[in-house]
This record gives sequence, C-alpha cells and structure tokens, in this order.
Amino acid sequence: MLKPQLIIIDGYNLLHAISDLKPLLAANLEYARDQLLLKLGDYRRTHARPPHILVIFDGTHAPGHLRNHRYFDQGVEVIFSPISVEADTVILELVEQHSEKGSLAVVSSDAADITGQLRRRGVNTVTSTDFLKELIIKPELPVESSPDTDLHEDLRRRQHRSQPLVRIHKGWVSIRGGYDIEAITLNGSGHFELLKNSQPEGVKINQRRQCITLINAEKSLLPQDILFEFKGKLTLVNCEILRTDGSVLKAMIDLV
Repeated sequence: MLKPQLIIIDGYNLLHAISDLKPLLAANLEYARDQLLLKLGDYRRTHARPPHILVIFDGTHAPGHLRNHRYFDQGVEVIFSPISVEADTVILELVEQHSEKGSLAVVSSDAADITGQLRRRGVNTVTSTDFLKELIIKPELPVESSPDTDLHEDLRRRQHRSQPLVRIHKGWVSIRGGYDIEAITLNGSGHFELLKNSQPEGVKINQRRQCITLINAEKSLLPQDILFEFKGKLTLVNCEILRTDGSVLKAMIDLV
C-alpha cells in the first residue's frame, strides 16, 4: 500500500483508466469527476493516517467559476489548471514547492518525459493502472462491515458519510458495488424512462411504470459500481434490497 504524505493525481488520466466510469467521460464529465472523488475519498479513509490527496484536472473542461481554483471534496483537494496550462505543468510546479520529495507520490500514466523529470527529482511515480489496485485492496483500518454485518447498519454508516448506496445525478443512477445483493427494487416518482443502451454487463434492469428492478445475475457481491442512464425526471422514494441469503431490507435512501 502506498504510504506517502502527499499523493498528487492527474485526474483525467486516472479517470480514463477506470472501466466503469468510461461511459461517463463523453456523456457527463462532471458526474464522472464526482464519482472519481467519491472513490478517492473512500480510499483515503482506509488509512490510519490519511494522506493528503491532491487531484489536478485540466482546466479546459472546468466550469467557469472553478478554473484556476482549489477546493476540497470528500476530503480530497481539487485543482483545475488555468485554461491554457496542462495538468502536467501544474503537477511539476507543485512538486517543486514540496521540499521533501521522498514523501510524495505522483499518479499518472502520461508520456515518459514527465515521469522521467519526476524520478530525477526523487519523486515516486505510480501508473494509473497500478494505483487502481490500491483502490480495491483491504483497508488498513479495522473493517467497518463484514458479510455478517447488518446491511441496514452498513447503509446507515455510508449515508452518515454522505456516500449513499444509490445516487442520482443529472440523468444517471449509480449503485455502489461491494454488497452481497441479488436484486434491488427502486420505487421512484416523476416521468422518466430508462435508456436501453446503458444496461450494465451482468445486471438485468427492468422498468415497470415508476418501479425499477435490478437483478444481479451472479447472485453474489456486486463487483463494482453499477451505472445506468435515464431520461426525464426521477426522484427516488424508497429502496427494497434482496440479499443473497434471502433476507429483504426496505430502506429509505438519502440522495446527495
């Protein structure tokens, strides 16, 4: 496990390496960035001494009010570069400002020129592909939940951390992976329609009026976040979860 004090990440470079977020890159870039920050926030919390994570996004696609700005989201610091400046340039400038080069790591899979410059400065470099392995390893902290933990309590903990099981944002629904779920029924309100071309592999999705049912064909842990798209207005009312052991949980889900 990486244990530097500061991790600097080329945001779009890492986004392109995450397979379950690739469909969002062209369709909804803002939501893709949000999902990346959620994953990094989770990763940060697996450390007994959380590192400072700083993500750099090229300013070309930044909302106007965020260009050349710094802010925090999920405990992760975010920087959008000036519109005419590449993320690599900002990364090199940040490295130069850090006096203890050996205590930081840079995550990027860009051309060898920037990685070579970083290594000559004594900076640890990690490819985006290798860093993804860090995102799915076991936590360094005591595990908050296990297969024997009540799912309602697990949901409550996640909601308390503002990371709900179900998230709806600008035409996309995201369901967090890592749960032993056979099926999920979402009861909503509003006028909406699922888009057929967004059905995830291994998951069957049905819509009947204002009810959406997702069936996990493997009847095991959802291996990753499930993303699917809809058009119209969808407001989630409640959620019914069928676990692989046959138990059923009905829960209200807070959305953010």
